[in-house]
Amino acid sequence: MKKSAIILFLALFILVGCAPLDFLSSQDNQERIGLIPLDSRPANTQYPELLAELAGLDLEIPYEYLDNFLIPANRDQLWQWLTKETTEFNTLIINTSVLFNGSLIETRNPEAYKLAEEQLEQFRSFCLENKDKNIIVINVLPRLLPSQFTNLWPYQKPLVEYAIALDKADLSGQGDISLPSDVPEELVQDYLSIYTRAELIAHSLIEMAQEGLIDYLLFGQDDAEKHGLSNRIVRKISKDFTEKITFVHGADELTMLALVKNAISVPEQGINISYSNKDFTTKVFPFEADTLEKVLEAKLNYLGLKNNPHSPFLEIIHTDPNNSTEVLTLIEENHHDYLGVADIAFTNRGDISLRESFLAPQVFNRINGYSGWNTASNTLGTELSNFATVQHFLSQDWKKAEKIKALEAYMNFKYIRFAEDFVYQGILRNELNNRLLAKGLDPNNLGERKAEAETILKELFVPYQEQLQKAFMGEHTLGDLIFTVKEIKSEISLPWARTFEAKIVPEVKVKL
Repeated sequence: MKKSAIILFLALFILVGCAPLDFLSSQDNQERIGLIPLDSRPANTQYPELLAELAGLDLEIPYEYLDNFLIPANRDQLWQWLTKETTEFNTLIINTSVLFNGSLIETRNPEAYKLAEEQLEQFRSFCLENKDKNIIVINVLPRLLPSQFTNLWPYQKPLVEYAIALDKADLSGQGDISLPSDVPEELVQDYLSIYTRAELIAHSLIEMAQEGLIDYLLFGQDDAEKHGLSNRIVRKISKDFTEKITFVHGADELTMLALVKNAISVPEQGINISYSNKDFTTKVFPFEADTLEKVLEAKLNYLGLKNNPHSPFLEIIHTDPNNSTEVLTLIEENHHDYLGVADIAFTNRGDISLRESFLAPQVFNRINGYSGWNTASNTLGTELSNFATVQHFLSQDWKKAEKIKALEAYMNFKYIRFAEDFVYQGILRNELNNRLLAKGLDPNNLGERKAEAETILKELFVPYQEQLQKAFMGEHTLGDLIFTVKEIKSEISLPWARTFEAKIVPEVKVKL
């Protein structure tokens, strides 16, 4: 019996020893991460998935239970998924906006906070039962503007003015001020309750983190201004900030940042930040609560990235809408190992005056990362996450098949950035909206006519699709790697029944 076992063992040893080197994968023990995203939009699902693929991580999202625009997530099913699937993951990244409220949109609805205490108790129990897991929680504080899908919307102007005045009064030590006379008192109280309940959730999550039930707690802030009620919450909880309880401006980019911080080591050399106009660092950009300098500092500190003028990695932050030529000058002068562009000169789109130059081969092949969508926070967080993930990939000793898979994820992400930020947000969205308005459709809520809008969008995208294909096909370099894009396909659609964002699904095939 023993002799038979020894013979069998030797046979298996010889078989494995003679197998090709790719028989065992260096990613066999890859990190498995479960993600409850902020909502179902591509920024919170597709983008983290692609960065995870580039980093060699296994990221799973329960898509079937997520929200769909005005339809909140199925929270009961999300809880069941969490409970059932937890054993499969090393790490959980949980956005409370969708788990507690149903979606980011619902965090602006006072009705979505009615079960806050019950949800918090359920979450505490979950964390107690899963102390062996790495639990990362992202809690986004509600935006200043009330929801256009509630009865608060007709009073948006006086409510926002009241909130700003309240925050200013708090800062000056004046205390509460009189209620606005042009808003029904019950609606004022509904609006205020959003922030009261959000603060309750924030303090409860801090307690759990302090007790060790949450490993990392990250607070973000939905669309804001220099003053507002979420700003007041940030000041109140700031006394509890530690290495594991932190605040970073923004919302949609936070999952990407959390993924990087908790699964990837950032380069010790840091990153060299340059600006198209450095004077803009003291500016408060639209939808931000602080200056660009402070917003960027919070993101760099969270990732543990140094702003190092001697770093071999360059990040150009395009700030000045009247000085796009400086970006091209900085690119021409670039001799760095990584070149990224965070394009924040315009809100909700890239600077389209740069598009043709960026697509030219001599510029395109030098740009390793680009972002120019939505707010300054969204753009900065996306590009910094891309940078850190690229450096992580380049530091790995992976087999050829794994490198190809990662490079395809890298090029897919780059394609999305050019197609979404330049083409869709910069050009096509306005054209699409004009056509829809001529048909009597509301671009902010297409209802049952989403498919009709998508048909128009696909037609508009074709010539730009051809331009992008021409730019992406052929030879590319990343670090010391030289690879070829041999095939590329892409589809464009609307993820929700509105035109604010598009979903681009590229399929890049790479030869290494």
